[in-house]
Formats: sequence, C-alpha cells, structure tokens
Amino acid sequence: MIIDFHTHIFPDVIVEKALHNLSEAISFVPYFDGTDIGILKDMERTGINYSIILPVATKPEQVEIVNDQTIFMNKKENKKIIFFGTMHPNYKDYKKELRRLKDNGVKGIKLHPVYQFVDMDSDSYVDIVNEAFSLGLIVVFHAGLDPGFPERLYSTYTKILSFLDKIDLNKGTLVLAHMGSLDEHKESYEYILGKNLYIDTAMSFGTVHHMEKGYVDITDRELIIKMIKKHGSEKVLFGSDNPWIDAKSMVDVINSLPLTQEEKDNILFKNACKLLSMKEE
Repeated sequence: MIIDFHTHIFPDVIVEKALHNLSEAISFVPYFDGTDIGILKDMERTGINYSIILPVATKPEQVEIVNDQTIFMNKKENKKIIFFGTMHPNYKDYKKELRRLKDNGVKGIKLHPVYQFVDMDSDSYVDIVNEAFSLGLIVVFHAGLDPGFPERLYSTYTKILSFLDKIDLNKGTLVLAHMGSLDEHKESYEYILGKNLYIDTAMSFGTVHHMEKGYVDITDRELIIKMIKKHGSEKVLFGSDNPWIDAKSMVDVINSLPLTQEEKDNILFKNACKLLSMKEE
C-alpha cells in the first residue's frame, strides 16, 4: 500500500494555464496533465493507491470556491483521490469556513505562505492553525523556499521556527512539507527535525524532468537517511509533489534506503492511514 500525501491537480477551467505558468516558473516538465483523470492514470503507473490533493487559495475570494470543489470531489464515488481544503490568511470568516470543512468530512487544509504572500509566523496563520487544531483538522504547510519564486522568503526555516514558538504542537497535527524546509534541508535537520510534528518527503529526492537539464536525480541519500533517523519514521509521510516529480522514482528511493521494513511502511502508508483514519490494505 502507498499513500501519496502531497499532490496537486487543478480545475478544468484553469488547468492548462496553471500548469503552463507553474512549469515555466520552476522549469520542470509535469509528469501528468494536472487533471483528476490524469493523476489516476499516473497512480496506476506508479503503483500508488491513494493521493491527497492539496489545493491553494492564492486570494481570499478563492477560498470558498476551492473548498466547494473539495467538498464536491470528496463526495464523488472515486475514493482514490482525497481532497484537502484550503484557507487564506486574509480570509475574514475563517472559523465558519473551517467548521464547514469539518462538517463535510474534510480531513485537513493546505497553507502556502509563498503563494499567499504572507509570512508564516504572522498572527493570521497562527489564528487559523489554532482554530484548525481545535476542530481536529490536519494542517499542511508549504515549508521552505520555492524553486519558482526564490525571492519570496515567507516560509524560510527562520520563519518556521518563529511560527512554531507561537503554537502548541500538542494540540493538533501539523505537517511541514518538503522534509521540513525546501532547499534548506541542512537547516531543517539542525533546527526543526525532532519536534512534535510531521514532515513529508515532497520534492526532496527522486527524479525531476528539468526543461533544460533533462531528467535529474535530486537524491542525497546520506542526508535523507540522517533526516529520517533523527525525526523518526513514525513522523514522516510519503509525498511526491506530483505532477512535478516522478512519484515512482521516490518510492524506489525509499525502498532502496537502509531502513527496516517497518520504517518504510511507516513512511509509505502507515502514518497516513493513522492521520486519515483509514484501514491499511
């Protein structure tokens, strides 16, 4: 069983434009077409059983629209893709909207300081996270830099540490994407790992298809092993960041690491099953 805790698709009306713009920004060729049908086909290729879709509202007025889609898609018959909701730090009625998500069975939300142009340690994010925790919603944060927008320093490891000082990690489930801080793995290892939070593996190893360099293996096995060992496999979630990375190559890396089968299973599905209250297959 494999659960990919970090994937993206886009509404049909914007998928072509969104995929093109993001591809140009990060210089990566996507591995599928950005649609729900496309990710299901890619899951067959990669052997992934379930994918968690993490949408982002880049403007406050998008919050309810995106969450309407999340609620609708989760009620469709196909349960292989599970949608999280979203929230924007400048959306005013966040308590009511988070309650709406909870009441409709949504498991969590995705927040993205880089795309939302707000510092991760801002009071608005802290308030949203505290409310989400009180409702039992999982909170997934983009953590670290972004390859498409390196000048946007809204969620660097220093911002993450400041944010962590303002919340109680014992009151809810926080997931920091990208092994704790994208493009700052050494800083994540030093300052973030070991805390009472989850990290996902998105965009942290495996193969990307770079527009100019071709297929590139971004894996640093020695560092990844050290990070998993320090944080503990029971707090690591497999996530690919599909369509921007070859999910199969990431699964292959995990299976090749000198970890016990229990540690590999924790990362690939057991931890996700626990958080999502799913039965193991």
